[in-house]
This record gives sequence, structure tokens and C-alpha cells, in this order.
Amino acid sequence: MHPNTVYDVGCWTTFRPSSPAGGPMTQYYANCEHRVVRVCPAVDVNGSRTVYYGAAATLGSYDGLADDSDTAVWTYGSTIWNGQYTTVFC
Repeated sequence: MHPNTVYDVGCWTTFRPSSPAGGPMTQYYANCEHRVVRVCPAVDVNGSRTVYYGAAATLGSYDGLADDSDTAVWTYGSTIWNGQYTTVFC
């Protein structure tokens, strides 16, 4: 049985919209490894990386479906216009 929410995303990191230009954005990380991982959202601005450790997510091993058990979702009300958003192991 799968958890309630299934996400229409592929493996690894997906952004919606892909280029928010300072606007709101949702970042997804679908763990397609067959092992448990701990991930954090991060942003690179002018060569400096900020990792949001407080938003860390521990994700289960991939079961063939991007759902609540293996997919992290982070929502930004606004983004840094020149920031490069990413996901890191933390």
C-alpha cells in the first residue's frame, strides 16, 4: 500500500516552475536510490552555498512510485532571482 500523495515527478530534483525568477517555487526530490537517504534543500548565490538543514527530510527507499514515503517537497513563497537551487545529502 502506498501513502496518500503521489507526485508527478521523475527521479531526483524537480522544480515547478523551472525558472521562477524571484517568484514562488516548489522543489521536489524523489529518492530513486534503493536505500534510505537524508536530504536538504540548498541554494547557491554568487559562489556561496546555503543549506537549509532545518528542512532536512529522511526518505525511504524507492518503491517505483514518487510518493510521501520517498519524496521530499519544499515550497518557497519567493526565490532568489540569481540563485541556483539544488538538493544535497545532509
